[in-house]
Amino acid sequence: MAALRKLAAGAAALGLSTLMAGTAFASAGQWIGSQQHYNIYSVNQPLTVTSTFLAPSSVTTMYKATAVNVSMVGYSQTVKQEDMPLCYTLPFGTRYAACTPFYEEVQNQTVSGDAMGSFLTVDAQGGYIGTVYTAEISAKGEFTVEHRFPDGVASAIYNDPGYDTISVSFVKKPY
Repeated sequence: MAALRKLAAGAAALGLSTLMAGTAFASAGQWIGSQQHYNIYSVNQPLTVTSTFLAPSSVTTMYKATAVNVSMVGYSQTVKQEDMPLCYTLPFGTRYAACTPFYEEVQNQTVSGDAMGSFLTVDAQGGYIGTVYTAEISAKGEFTVEHRFPDGVASAIYNDPGYDTISVSFVKKPY
């Protein structure tokens, strides 16, 4: 009889651990966004074109990002310099909290990979402070790919075939 009780207790513990593992797995997820490059009409003047990505409404501030994979594609029709950072804004924030370093002179190139750990803290004026951003990245935050043209573009750009894509993996914060 004692052996039967031990067997039943073991089965209950195994069932409970399986249930808990299933719950933890169910609280993880991912959201993906993709945007085609915008047309550029202004020429020969410094400008920045942005692609902003927001989490779907089902993602709340209770989720923290575990990976931020990005594929940033340089404009294919530019002949002048193009720099690209990926920037992060806190949920309900109004300015960048952190940006990745600039990827310089990326015409016709793709920059991709996991940006987690690459974000640098940004001050109120948008300049890099020089320290790694160590605060938690929220999956509900806003992510922005910037295409910066410090010398402008030589001519208007229409229907550039490039796309910027972001994939944010997340887990629910523990209580």
